[in-house]
Amino acid sequence: MTGDHPAGGAEAALHDAALDAAVAVVDEIPDGAWDDPTPCSDWTVRAIVGHLAWGNLVLTGALRGAPFHDPAGGRTVVLPHPPPSAYRATVDEVRRALRAPGIPAAVAFPTGDLPLPAALRVRVQDLVVHLWDLSIATGTPLRVDDELIDAAYRTARERRAAGLLPAAQFAPPGDLTTACSPLDRLLLTVGRHPR
Repeated sequence: MTGDHPAGGAEAALHDAALDAAVAVVDEIPDGAWDDPTPCSDWTVRAIVGHLAWGNLVLTGALRGAPFHDPAGGRTVVLPHPPPSAYRATVDEVRRALRAPGIPAAVAFPTGDLPLPAALRVRVQDLVVHLWDLSIATGTPLRVDDELIDAAYRTARERRAAGLLPAAQFAPPGDLTTACSPLDRLLLTVGRHPR
């Protein structure tokens, strides 16, 4: 994990690593793949990258004390061309916001106010799952290490148990007895089909 993260602690370091992984995947999306379908059934490749940018914008606003609002509606934003550089700009913004002095201990999130470490855990889960979606859709390598996958799985499991993975956004969980790897466990928990 990279950098010094006094605010958010270990969760901030994991979030930073997840952002690095996202940039690597987005940078390798082929030019002709942006409108391709993904395992996230309602979203194309472009829409998922827009959703990851949306998450960066939401967290940036929250870190600056703004109440939660959906920047564009529908939990995704339309990225200007070229999409990779536009996405990286949102990554730079959220990193600046996380390193600013005096950031809040709790932030406004779609599910309500959350302590910053909890919000960062949710972001890591979202990033890792959608990076898998992008990898499957585009054939780009998934460069996510086991520490990130394990962190995402723990968060997904806790959120599923608490009823915080709404049916409108997440399919029912799969059979975890078929899980062969930490990534399989994560995907089955959020209703994806690893195979």
